Amino acid sequence: MEIRQLQSFLAVVDEASVSRAAAKLCLSPAAVSMQLRNLAAELGVQLFVRSGRKLLPTSAANQLAEQARRVLEGVRGIERTFENTPEKDHRPFHFAAGATTLIHR
Repeated sequence: MEIRQLQSFLAVVDEASVSRAAAKLCLSPAAVSMQLRNLAAELGVQLFVRSGRKLLPTSAANQLAEQARRVLEGVRGIERTFENTPEKDHRPFHFAAGATTLIHR
C-alpha cells in the first residue's frame, strides 16, 4: 500500500468522481483508476459502487477512509516536523558583483 494510493482513494471519496479526483491531484483519470484497482486488489475488497455518474464508497471504503485520513495526517505531521530543519535549508544564495574595468598605466 502506498501513500499516493490513499491520496487518490480519499480524493475519489471526497469528489465521488475519478475525473474530478484526478483533476484535484493533477493526475490522469487512468492513473487514479489504476491506483484504486491496485488498492482494492491488495485489500481484497470492493471500494466503490457506481450510482449514475457518481462513485459511492462501500462500507469497507468508509472504514478505510477513516484510517487513511489518520495515516495521511500523520504523514503531514512528519513533513511539518522536518520542513524547517537546517539540514533541509536549501535556499539559493545569490552573489552579485558589478563589472569593473581595470586600466594598467
